[in-house]
Amino acid sequence: MLRAAAGTLAVLAAPLAVAAAPSAAALMALAFPGWREGGGHLQTVTLAQLPGGARGGYAGWTEGANRVLAEAGPVLRFDEAHLTLIAGLVPAGADGKPAATQLTPMALAAYRFERRAGSWRLGGQDIFGLRGFAGSARLRALALFGQRQAVAVEYGSCFEGYCGSWLALYELDKDAVRHQPAVELALSGHNVDAAADCGAPAAAAG
Repeated sequence: MLRAAAGTLAVLAAPLAVAAAPSAAALMALAFPGWREGGGHLQTVTLAQLPGGARGGYAGWTEGANRVLAEAGPVLRFDEAHLTLIAGLVPAGADGKPAATQLTPMALAAYRFERRAGSWRLGGQDIFGLRGFAGSARLRALALFGQRQAVAVEYGSCFEGYCGSWLALYELDKDAVRHQPAVELALSGHNVDAAADCGAPAAAAG
């Protein structure tokens, strides 16, 4: 009898299983109508104002409606009912292909979801930064402390033999993302392929 009671207590004390979070692709389909893996990536987003940029500036981006190619990034889960999808947005041309120059940053977007009545629903969205070159940057999720998490954005470029890479770290919680990086620093830099007269006009012949 005591053994049976102990077994019952053990079952009651077992932690409840947490429902698996939806995939990044499933959340993208909720945030962007028609989006699917392998198609539907051409979307329109509206920038009420341009978020903070760095180095490359704002090439390719304007306030108002922008045609973009939307790519899924990491999913950050804060608790059983709140998660945030990070997406990378790249300007698109009339042909639906990327329209990014070397100085075009990637737009960083956060889509917040809440679980209500057994389903995930979009609760808010925010384009919070512009980082990268040629519309490209690497996005990674980082756990900090408590319910605070972060997105690490790594990007780099080379120009006339000068190469560099940088890291920007954005903090976020279940309700908001900070628009200014908590940390931004250079990871590497070199000019081994640069020439002293790289930008000088060619010497006159003769």
